[in-house]
This record gives sequence, structure tokens and C-alpha cells, in this order.
Amino acid sequence: MDLLLEAVGINKEFAGNNTVLKNVSLKVESGSIVALIGDSGGGKTTLCRVFTGLENVSSGKVLFKGKELGCLRRRSFEECASMQYIFQDPYAALEEESTVYSVLREPVSLCRKRRRDYMSPEDALDWVGLPVETFLKRKIKTLSGGQRQKIGIARALITRPDLIVADECTSMLDRQSSAEIGHIFKQLNQKIGLSFIIVTHDIHFLYRVVDYIYVLHEGVIVEAGPKERILNIPCADYTREYMESMREIEGGGLLEPDRLCQS
Repeated sequence: MDLLLEAVGINKEFAGNNTVLKNVSLKVESGSIVALIGDSGGGKTTLCRVFTGLENVSSGKVLFKGKELGCLRRRSFEECASMQYIFQDPYAALEEESTVYSVLREPVSLCRKRRRDYMSPEDALDWVGLPVETFLKRKIKTLSGGQRQKIGIARALITRPDLIVADECTSMLDRQSSAEIGHIFKQLNQKIGLSFIIVTHDIHFLYRVVDYIYVLHEGVIVEAGPKERILNIPCADYTREYMESMREIEGGGLLEPDRLCQS
């Protein structure tokens, strides 16, 4: 696989000498699904915001397709379109009074203006499993949380990105909706080669969807590896403790992959 994104020695400090990321380096290969896991406050969201240009780095660099990226205002339209962000809160991410069509039409207009290839709203809705005839004209305020998050995914697909960064996008959803989102991600990965960086605390999601895991603790990557090893035989003390706490919350031990997501 080709290297799609690389973080090299990322440090991020906020006011008050609060260091959130400490010499973070990681790689995302084209066609892979990578997860960032760890306790809340460990730096996962900040790292995602660095990737997408919403936060500046204090030092270090982010490379995308071999080119160093700056903050959002310094990125080209093509760079922004190629890396899309799905937010945690589906209720805050979309305008309540907008229709699904208007939400999806906006990135279409931007792509047309910049002469970038794009996915039609109809095809985007099809990918996320929402019938066009039922949803295209509906207002966002009439949709459930799971449906809103699917619209957020559909909007991200319009620009035909190479990478989607999903920051705990299932944390506010029920188990069924979360499984549906995981299935969508897996299908997009397998059928069109879309890559993902996913922040999640959902152990089922990790087993069913991701390929590779980075573990962040207090701004430091303490362990990284294929999901089977990290989830079942972690090496770092912190990872073992974190996995034990996740299993206690879920009430189980080793989990079987979701048959729905296999192909």
C-alpha cells in the first residue's frame, strides 16, 4: 500500500503550557482503516483537528500524499476536499432547518466551481443506505441521530475524498446505529478503497471495522499495531488496563467480528 498520511513528531501546546500532544508520529496507508483509542483527554481529538487543519502544530509536520500540510487557511481546495471530517455530534454538525438536499448540494456547488470531480447527492445517499425518494427533501430536524450522522457521512463523500477522519462519530448513537455506521465505513473501504482515521471507545467497532490501532495516553502514543494484537495481547500496561476497562463496560471478553461487515 502507498503511504497516504504521515504525522512526524507532532507537538501541540495550548495556553498555560498545556502540552496535549508529545512527539506523536504515525502513518496511515492508502486503503486502510486506522483507529485512535485511549482515555478521554488523551489528545485524540486534537490530533484529528491537526490532521484536518483545524489546529496548528507547535512543532512537527503532517504529510498528505507526500506533501506537507499547513493549517486550514493555507490548504488548497483540493487538499481540503481530499480529507473530510465527520464530527462527533450529529445534532450540532447540521443546520436544523436545512433540507438534506441543500446540505448535500453545497459541496457539489463548491466542487463544480473548482472543477473537481464529485459524487452526486443521490449516490451519496445510496452509499449510506438512505432512500433518495424518502430523504432528499426532508429537513434535518426531522431526522434521528443515526440518520443525521449518515447525512454527515454522505456530505463527506460528495468531494470523493481519499481520507475521512471520524471523531467518535458513533458515541451519541445506539448500538444498532453504531453497527450500521461501521458497516458503511467497511463497505466504502472495501469497494472504493476509502481510507479512515477513526476515534472510538466502542470495542465492537474496533473488532468489526478497523485494521490498525494507535493507543494514545496523555498525548503520547504508547503502543501501535494490528487490531488483533492490540485488542487481544497488548504489550503496554496502559493498553492492557484500558482494554480491561472497555471489556468491563461491554460485559464480555474476546469478541467475534461482525458477519455483516465481512465480504
